[in-house]
Amino acid sequence: TLGSCAGGAERDEHDTLRARALAAHLQSVLGDVQVEARLYDDAGLRRAVEAGQLGIVVTTPPDYLGYVHRIGLGPPLLAVEMRIGGHSLPVIGGVVLALASREDLGTSADIEGRRVAIASLNSLGAYQAQAHEMLQHGLQPPRAEQLVVTGLPQSRGLEALRAGRVDVLFATSGMLERWEVQGLVAPGELR
Repeated sequence: TLGSCAGGAERDEHDTLRARALAAHLQSVLGDVQVEARLYDDAGLRRAVEAGQLGIVVTTPPDYLGYVHRIGLGPPLLAVEMRIGGHSLPVIGGVVLALASREDLGTSADIEGRRVAIASLNSLGAYQAQAHEMLQHGLQPPRAEQLVVTGLPQSRGLEALRAGRVDVLFATSGMLERWEVQGLVAPGELR
């Protein structure tokens, strides 16, 4: 069984197709071995991995390292290429999003003291990449009291941003484009 994390209650066709395509490819390579794809939310994937229910795990680098430390998960077998709109994303990264109307939020330095929506502290693209970049530029990442952990799907952070519960949203690279394609965000609504 192949387990992959998907966007929680907002799983879309893309998540399902990606997991099925990977399972079909692995099954064709492995021959007689049956490969079934299962999608989980973040907590569900963690439980399935820790219970030993999965033969193959599709996860992020920080979660993989956590599994290695906690349960001795074996070495990675392959890397999955992320594609958005037919273009390959060579690295996992993150973006800082604000409502286009927020002219007071133009640079990373403007984040200081602001409320920030993140998926989780363990999210490479929706927290760690941005915090790292801030440190690299001599800026202090948001303090714990500034963070609003919205979980998955990342669109929960989008809802918090629109409702004014946060000032900015840390999201995985490609998420804005995905939301635009899905019609969740109008072009020009965020920057």
